[in-house]
Amino acid sequence: MGLHTCLFVAVALSLCLCCTCTASYFDKILLHSRIRGSKHGSNVCAVQHVEGTDKKYFSNCKQWYSRQICGNPTVVSYECCPGYERVKNIEGCTAISPIVNMHETLGKVGALLTKSYSNQSELQLKLEGEGVYTMFAPSNEAWQLLPMEYRDALLNNINVELLNSLHYHMVPQRLLTGDLPSGTVLTSMYEKQPLYINHYRNGIVTVNCARLVTPNFLATNGVVHLIDRVNQPVSNTIGDIVDHYEELEQLGKLVNKAGLLDMLSADGPLTLFAPSNAAFDKLPQSTLKRIMNNTDELKALILNHVLHTMRCTESFLGPTPVHSAEGAKLTVNCDAIGHKINGNINIQRKDIVATNGVIHIIDELIVPDAVKDMVDVAETYGVNEFTKLLTRVGLRDRLSSGDTLTVLAPKNEALEELPTMPQYELKKLAEQHLVQGRYLSRDLYHGQLLESLFGTYLRVFVYHRALCIENACVDIRDKPMRNGALFILDGIIRPPTATIIDILSSDKRFSILVNWFTRSGLRKQLREPGEMTLFAPTNEALQSMAPAKLAHLRRNREELAEFLGAHLSQGALVRGGMVPVGTNLVTSTKGTPLEVKVEKDRSVTVNGQKVEETDLMATNGVIHVINGVLDMPAPSQEMQGDQPRSPAAAAILRRLVSFQGIKNHALRYSARRRVYRRRA
Repeated sequence: MGLHTCLFVAVALSLCLCCTCTASYFDKILLHSRIRGSKHGSNVCAVQHVEGTDKKYFSNCKQWYSRQICGNPTVVSYECCPGYERVKNIEGCTAISPIVNMHETLGKVGALLTKSYSNQSELQLKLEGEGVYTMFAPSNEAWQLLPMEYRDALLNNINVELLNSLHYHMVPQRLLTGDLPSGTVLTSMYEKQPLYINHYRNGIVTVNCARLVTPNFLATNGVVHLIDRVNQPVSNTIGDIVDHYEELEQLGKLVNKAGLLDMLSADGPLTLFAPSNAAFDKLPQSTLKRIMNNTDELKALILNHVLHTMRCTESFLGPTPVHSAEGAKLTVNCDAIGHKINGNINIQRKDIVATNGVIHIIDELIVPDAVKDMVDVAETYGVNEFTKLLTRVGLRDRLSSGDTLTVLAPKNEALEELPTMPQYELKKLAEQHLVQGRYLSRDLYHGQLLESLFGTYLRVFVYHRALCIENACVDIRDKPMRNGALFILDGIIRPPTATIIDILSSDKRFSILVNWFTRSGLRKQLREPGEMTLFAPTNEALQSMAPAKLAHLRRNREELAEFLGAHLSQGALVRGGMVPVGTNLVTSTKGTPLEVKVEKDRSVTVNGQKVEETDLMATNGVIHVINGVLDMPAPSQEMQGDQPRSPAAAAILRRLVSFQGIKNHALRYSARRRVYRRRA
């Protein structure tokens, strides 16, 4: 099934849930599976099985369409939705499952070991008797995954340890998934120890990070949810575990030094990606020492491992973005082997549940850009050609010093086309891409001047869909680093050194245009400060005009000024600031519309005329070279000079012209008759 089916299901879901806006995420996913399975009969649900495992999921449209969960291929089967059974020779699942007591229900959901242990620990009588309960029943596989020594300890003390363990999985009330919103803390039947519920948008529901595999099996005296692991009582906060767990000794020292232990011990929910002791050995010791000696950097490092939400590993079914307490975007993904953060950091031990969240132990530090040197961050984002340039001209160490700078790094492709130039020119180019001070995009405004390390001032242009520094526009922005910030540009910055008229005067292609600006009296305007965009026709383009029109413009200074003004607009519009799809509407200084378009082949046209060259940057604007001219609108018949006539005046004029024509014809006829008479 394709995208159209997904859209149909989305509409069906919205219609089905319009009267049940409080439906839980799991209920919505179950409804999605029911709609998917409806073609196989009533009460049939589509279930995705992960190939090579016993795992199965009621999936959402994303997993259904990709046919993958955690990167592993899935096989779809069609099973009876919870609470229904098949009847022989009848399509679908038409029979409602008979409701029996909880002890018998354990057998129906396949929790045979939990049922057996209930018999041995004398819990059976309670499960068969009066009262109402919810039981999160571990599956057979869950019991088998327990360490042998722990399971033996339970089975060797059936009436105490095993019974306590089973009671910890029970709550003295009936709770369906719709009664289990995320963040719910339940009181178990074992010494009122808490159970922590998380209910995720993808329909996954967990209790102490154990996934509800088969939820909502009703019994006469409660409900059974089958879960995929055996839970153990929780009594420590994340801070307690970090402060006393031997494998996290190095992290504990840094947390205490940064003064963040109280934060990790306070109410959650929190998730901590906790680097192991071995993870710290992978970080250069000089870097670690520098961070430890700077409280702000140390806090940033630790907070980059914290989420202000509880994310159990079972909640990740594919690449999932999350945001750290430091503000960085992290991506958690999963595959057949396990879970990774940002593609290369492995979760070695998962789902250590605490009273205020969960801990996952990882094998590397997640170092935020805010504590990295500029060179390291630049290389992280793939602008290594610029870092090579900095090394070549002797500026690399400057970026690793204490100076606060904003790096405007051209992408690799732009620098690969850099022509050969002397060393001093290369250094000048590099310094013109380093701005003194730390700027993020929120600090920049249109017309702002940024002082480069070379001493030149760079203009900021802000457009609807682009942020540009002179002619180069920003591809990636706002990457903070220890002593500054990084922007990645789509090209090399070319700071202007001359005005529009000076650039035209120095280029032989525009000798006629310069002459016309001089004759029209507009030359001075092109030398004044400001922001202008000139669509400049070349000599060839001007000479291609009709000879009569050329002669007319040369004779009429006012019309020549009108013609040139139609090629000039206020404001600087650089190539990167143009809307990539659609039309950029610009008004010339004479009020005529200019339609600037970026065509499918990435070429640029203005009013249909092709732009041969873009972004000749001037101190007072920008020049785009065109291969034609932008004509003024043709004057209407009701115009005389620049002054329009009223319709009545125009009608009188037409009558006068007509009368004068008749009169002239009569005079010519009379003159001819006199000539004929004399000859006769």
